[in-house]
Amino acid sequence: QGVCGRGGEGRGVGFFLGMELVKDRSTKAPARDEAARFLQEAWKKKILVGLGGLEGNVIRIEPPLVLTREHIDAAAEAFDEILKNISPRH
Repeated sequence: QGVCGRGGEGRGVGFFLGMELVKDRSTKAPARDEAARFLQEAWKKKILVGLGGLEGNVIRIEPPLVLTREHIDAAAEAFDEILKNISPRH
């Protein structure tokens, strides 16, 4: 939550996680375009994620059950990089 100003709400159960992207945390306006770009950039890095939510701005993270700590660290690093790249420069 709060990464590059795009964090809306994190949610999940078990290995099924969702990361909501918003344009502004105070208005919680959905960041649909940014979510679509996040999806494309993650796929380029061979990280399979999906889009969900009523507004199409929730990144669905569904890792395999054979997940290792190295996988988690690599995905977290990639997600951080992607979020920085899709966020507008201030």
